[in-house]
Amino acid sequence: MKRILCFGDSNTWGFVPAAAVRYAEDIRWTGRVQRALGSNYCIIEEGLNGRTTAWDDPLRDYMNGLTYVGPCVISHFPLDLIIIMLGTNDLKQRFHLNSWAVAEGIRQILREIGRCTRITGDSLPEILLISPIPVGDGITRSPYANEFEAQRTCEISHQLSKDIYRVSQEAHTHFMDAALYAAPSSRDSIHMEPEGHAALAEAVVQKIHGIFKDR
Repeated sequence: MKRILCFGDSNTWGFVPAAAVRYAEDIRWTGRVQRALGSNYCIIEEGLNGRTTAWDDPLRDYMNGLTYVGPCVISHFPLDLIIIMLGTNDLKQRFHLNSWAVAEGIRQILREIGRCTRITGDSLPEILLISPIPVGDGITRSPYANEFEAQRTCEISHQLSKDIYRVSQEAHTHFMDAALYAAPSSRDSIHMEPEGHAALAEAVVQKIHGIFKDR
């Protein structure tokens, strides 16, 4: 059985746009991937609303992905693939980061995963970096408008794929751009509608088949 860890934020958790509830398992992309791949695969969901790549959030505890990824990965070993889709929460105005810094936060996560394998003696899993969907132009009308930096957030979010791809190439991981398959809901400009989860899941399934094709 192939064990796949999905490490992400609210769009991995399955946050319903402009609501404080979660999509059902058969709606969110992780659940769809599990159903499509079948019993020869185990999808492990590790999505957290508000999770950053490598930054402590002064307003919310436990959001730093870097401080959690180590125990998370070790607790789920052995793993065949780790999927990482993070970056949107790094764009909040209280961090004031550019796309280069967000991508470098992901690089720190990759380094921590490597350190974990050295500690446990396990093989390094395949890693797939997914650049998140961009923030929508309607962010100024979003329920989360006060957390982001309006037009600057939108512009930087569109630059993320380039910088995350750069880190992916340098770290020799797999890469996908979620923006090719899904878009943010007009309801909050951050989270995906069911059709976005469906399209992303289909693309992820194809990517997973490609990753394991030669193994």
